[in-house]
Amino acid sequence: LVQPASTAMDRELAALLTDPHCNGGTLIMPNMTDIESVNCFAAITDFLVKRYTREDGKYGRIAQWIVLNEVDGGMSWANMGYRPMYVYTDYYIKVMRLVNNIVRQHDPNAETFASFTHSWTRPALDYPAKSMMEIISTMGRNEGDYRWALACHSYPWDLLNPRVWEDRYATPSMDAGCVSFLNLEVLDKWVKMPEHMYRGTEKRSVWLSEAGVNSRSYSDADLAEQAAGTALAWKKIAALDGIDGLQWHNWFDNAGDGADARLGLRKYNDEEYHGEAKPAWHIYRAAGTEDEDKAFESSLSIIGIDSWDEIMYDEIH
Repeated sequence: LVQPASTAMDRELAALLTDPHCNGGTLIMPNMTDIESVNCFAAITDFLVKRYTREDGKYGRIAQWIVLNEVDGGMSWANMGYRPMYVYTDYYIKVMRLVNNIVRQHDPNAETFASFTHSWTRPALDYPAKSMMEIISTMGRNEGDYRWALACHSYPWDLLNPRVWEDRYATPSMDAGCVSFLNLEVLDKWVKMPEHMYRGTEKRSVWLSEAGVNSRSYSDADLAEQAAGTALAWKKIAALDGIDGLQWHNWFDNAGDGADARLGLRKYNDEEYHGEAKPAWHIYRAAGTEDEDKAFESSLSIIGIDSWDEIMYDEIH
């Protein structure tokens, strides 16, 4: 991630990394138009990769590197001013390739992840994620493929609504508006298409690297709906081998999530709530264990189904 000079601790460094067309944003796109800026970004990347690929493992090991954040929302999260989608995506590809080339010098099995929101054909912020992903895929084939992968944030379209099963834009279609927990089959199908695989044969990794379900409040009803959405999310992921991992957001409710979102598996970790476990935490703890069926059972009636088989789509058209 690259901070703008207005918020960075080292403003001189941040200014060097800032694209000349940048006009704001919480995070920015690193400048790929100036040799000093490119070398600086490359040196920072090289330092980080060396640190976390040491043979002695002194600092731990990182093998999966996410490049920037939610780039389909570029004005907020990877700002370089407003550019046409193809120009913007081509610029991001340059950043991805630079990181990938450095990472692979130190770890030939490492992966470089592109980061997207829950958008698909409907922009959540600035650009439709599916279109950007297909540009990255096509350009990879044309320019020489590399081990890029996907880090998707598969929240419900309405971040505050825990009733994932009612997500109106998450339809069972390759032209769905968004990909949330409800229709992960769309992402699963896309990544298994030969034209999107690494060199046409190897499935790219897909991590839901930031995803969760909200509780509107701490009422019993709202907490039960969050738990049901969490159970649905787990059942979907477990059934789809195209989805490789999940990093739940958030462990604790966090005021920084904005709009009074309470995405945590635990309540606010403050003097009032002390990080108390929510029902969703018990769902998450039981997931993948012998206690899963019992823990998940009460969620069926909340969703309005008799079996978890009912949440799966037989066909994505």
